[in-house]
Amino acid sequence: PTFYGAVRIIKMWANRRMIYGTQCGYIGGYGWTLWLASIVIDEISNGNLVLSTASSCVDGDDNDDGNSSINTNAHTIASHFFCVAGKTLALRSNVVSLPRRLMSEAANKSLQKCSELAAHRNSMAIIAPIGGGNCGCSTTTSTKHVITVELERASKLITAFLKNNDASLVDCISDVLSPYNLATSSRHNEIADGDHACIILRISQDAATQVKHPLLRPSQVQYWGSLQLLQNVVALERWTGAPTEIRPVSKMHRTVNGEFVFAIAIRRSAIRMASLDEWLEERNELLQANQKAGLVGAKATIEFISNDGMQTLLSIP
Repeated sequence: PTFYGAVRIIKMWANRRMIYGTQCGYIGGYGWTLWLASIVIDEISNGNLVLSTASSCVDGDDNDDGNSSINTNAHTIASHFFCVAGKTLALRSNVVSLPRRLMSEAANKSLQKCSELAAHRNSMAIIAPIGGGNCGCSTTTSTKHVITVELERASKLITAFLKNNDASLVDCISDVLSPYNLATSSRHNEIADGDHACIILRISQDAATQVKHPLLRPSQVQYWGSLQLLQNVVALERWTGAPTEIRPVSKMHRTVNGEFVFAIAIRRSAIRMASLDEWLEERNELLQANQKAGLVGAKATIEFISNDGMQTLLSIP
């Protein structure tokens, strides 16, 4: 219950801070679980993490605060994760893996290759211990930066708690779990301080197309759309030269008419407005070419919207 409780905390935190899911360039559930496991093993081995044998665990339904039915040791593990993981990325260590003795031969062989690729792309590699797959292969320079910023935020809250003996660790974790609001946040590096805009990728399938291509499922459209999003995130990083000013929104919207909407927040100051139209035209042409080659029956467009437009977008259920 202790480790599973910690996994639930980490996943809830990633969801609420909008950095969960491979479809938008972040880390999925398996990746976060492996990352947590690697830190727990290291911290216990080094004597930095000591768990209470008298910790309580109450079964029950989950509450929105993330504390119900979670072993109190889980909060201790989660706090160690936030502090250690943040320092790891801050030191530009891009690779996460279990100790080599716990990994298969295939995973150990994959480790070096994935490490080199992550270093070249300035992204992340999270190595699966059996098959050797990279659970961080969807990350980019900008999404890695966003993850680092969020871990640093959590680490600062935990550090402040440790200096206050009267504070409760459960209450501290609740603060860490507070939702990220892209439309109203004014924190540094969260790209929502009034000088921001959005690049929007829309993927749709009209009624006529659905009749002509009845086998084209929404899940296929969504998957294809996420691939196009990642390509455009990387293209945006290169075009602006400012990946730290970009934040893909991990919450993918779906409108009432079945349109998928992916958003990339970016500081307006990072955009070269003089060449914006030309860049959008080029990206739209590539989208159309990719659509004809890979997903017959869907329509894809990429566009730029202002702060007011993003407020409207984020109101989509």
